[in-house]
Parts: sequence; C-alpha cells; structure tokens
Amino acid sequence: MTDDDYDDYEDAAPPGSGWGAGWVSVVYRWLFGIGGVAALVFGGVYLHYSFGGGAGPEQGSVPLIRAAEGPVKVRPANPGGRKVPNKDLDVYKEIDAAQLKG
Repeated sequence: MTDDDYDDYEDAAPPGSGWGAGWVSVVYRWLFGIGGVAALVFGGVYLHYSFGGGAGPEQGSVPLIRAAEGPVKVRPANPGGRKVPNKDLDVYKEIDAAQLKG
C-alpha cells in the first residue's frame, strides 16, 4: 500500500468551527458551572432545614410532653365483629380445664 491509498481528511471541518469553539461555548460552560454550584448550594440549604438544622427552641426552654386527658382506650358502643356459633360449648370448657391442670 502506498500513501495515496489513505484519506487525508480534507473534508473535515476546520479547527475552531465546531460546538466547542468560540465565545458561545465559553458562555455555556460558565452558565452550566454556575447553575451546578447554585444547585449544590440550594440542595445543601434544603437538606439542612429539612433535618432540623434551622431555628430551634429558644435557649432555656425545654419542650414539655404531657399525656392526653381521659382514658387511653374506649370501648365502642357497637363493637361489631363476627358472631361465632357454638363458641360456648361444654367441650371447649373441658379443654381449657385440662390445659390448666397441665
């Protein structure tokens, strides 16, 4: 093979005429860089305040936690539930007595 068989790439674009050339690409790089830094700063501030790093209680004041007034559990007026037939048969009472005797 000789050197004449290889393409010299004469049809390639001249240097400095592509996307990465000129002042436009410099402006885009600066804008994306500033935008990235701003996103990091705003994200950090958001996380700081999300996890309670913001303003807290005043100095000297301690939060006081109290129980709710009244009973903890209240029986409903209509308890509902499924009605189980034959649940009070004597057989069940004998089984319970046998288990208690052990």
